[in-house]
Amino acid sequence: FSLWMNGFTAFSIKPLRLATLLGALSACIGFITGLIIIIRKMLGHDFLTGWSSTIAILLFMFGIVLIVLGLIGEYLGRIYLCINQTPQFVIRDVVNNPSTDDK
Repeated sequence: FSLWMNGFTAFSIKPLRLATLLGALSACIGFITGLIIIIRKMLGHDFLTGWSSTIAILLFMFGIVLIVLGLIGEYLGRIYLCINQTPQFVIRDVVNNPSTDDK
């Protein structure tokens, strides 16, 4: 498992972008839930006191936290890739390249 995780995270910042996307999704769901709660409250539907607003606020705030952590992670990942100077891919075989053929 550790070899897979090292290969998955060593050459790319895409796993870090996943945290940003999950945070944005969570923040959007929290915001939409908050709007639904406000609209239903204005229409007279009763909820459990405090439960729905707490869930909406938690979803929104944890979404914002994940977005910020994802952005910080992307900055750190880009710094790591610049400092490390390793290619993000390895060429296994060169096929039909005229510059490498024997003349």
